[in-house]
Amino acid sequence: MRQGLHTGFVLPASTVQIQLPEVFESFAGSPYIEFGWGDMDYYQSEVVTFAMTVKAVFWPTRSVMRAVAIPERPDIHFTDNEMATLCLDPEQYSLLIAFILQSFSRGDEGHIIETMESEDGNSRFYKAEGVYYLWNTCNNWTAKGLKSTGWKISPALKITPGSVMANLDKHNTSPAMGSCEIGLTSPELVSHFHSLSQKSHGQRLTFQQRH
Repeated sequence: MRQGLHTGFVLPASTVQIQLPEVFESFAGSPYIEFGWGDMDYYQSEVVTFAMTVKAVFWPTRSVMRAVAIPERPDIHFTDNEMATLCLDPEQYSLLIAFILQSFSRGDEGHIIETMESEDGNSRFYKAEGVYYLWNTCNNWTAKGLKSTGWKISPALKITPGSVMANLDKHNTSPAMGSCEIGLTSPELVSHFHSLSQKSHGQRLTFQQRH
């Protein structure tokens, strides 16, 4: 199924171990996790119909967060996908993690709420905050995540994946993938990630457009 309308974030799994233990433990052994937000019915369906697409675009609908296990470095795993690598300092990275955490709906005891698991077990879906419609798409969500880090972007205008990628192409000055991956698996980083006192010089964030 072609997923060219969606964008999302690929993060080192170790950096969400404390904040999202349910997701981390579900994908034990996967070094990276992709996060995305979208329409509940459309995103979770194996077969997308025209009626489903129309409903998602023109009617405010329920949303879900999707988490996907990525077994190797994203640029190796997604050879046919357009992606951009951002090097964020600890404060920026903490702000992005906070944005992603706030996108999950939670139950009475504060736990995230799983709605579905893919047949192969590589993807899991969770209830999310916000409603999906034409002016609040997955690409607006991605742009809001970038905006939360201080990135120069106008989320309201980023409806399509191409508009998000064009912004990244214009403003991204990060070095090539791998060159800012410092201390990502450090126990100190994992256990104290909630603070801004990490000794890492930066985190590697891979932003990818999925086809």
